[in-house]
Amino acid sequence: MATALTAVFGSDLNVAVAPRDIERQYVGFPGAHGVTTMFGGSRGRSIVISFTVKQAGINYAAARTACQAAIDAIEAYMFAAAADYTHAGITYQSVVWDRIAPVPDGEGKLFRWLAGGYVSARYVAYGRQLS
Repeated sequence: MATALTAVFGSDLNVAVAPRDIERQYVGFPGAHGVTTMFGGSRGRSIVISFTVKQAGINYAAARTACQAAIDAIEAYMFAAAADYTHAGITYQSVVWDRIAPVPDGEGKLFRWLAGGYVSARYVAYGRQLS
């Protein structure tokens, strides 16, 4: 059963999918003009998700602690086995998460204090669809 990407990254996300990567090996031989190639198959495709983590608290410290806990839970997916994920009616099969990186604002800050007692942080997750 596939996991909804919104269940992992929250509802404020954007999914971008790149074309499949392929592997080719090129070999030349002495006395031959040109090269030959051996097709090594698909190397999957990149899936890039930009998302915002947003958590509330009674003050900045509590909201930031809750936001960091949510980020830690998302980072745990980097250690998970390949799994299927869905978003907007599309299923991405056999996906592993290679890296989850913060996106600082123009002042270099990661955490932002918002009205209403919220702290938010923007991130980008880099995945690879294995099939």
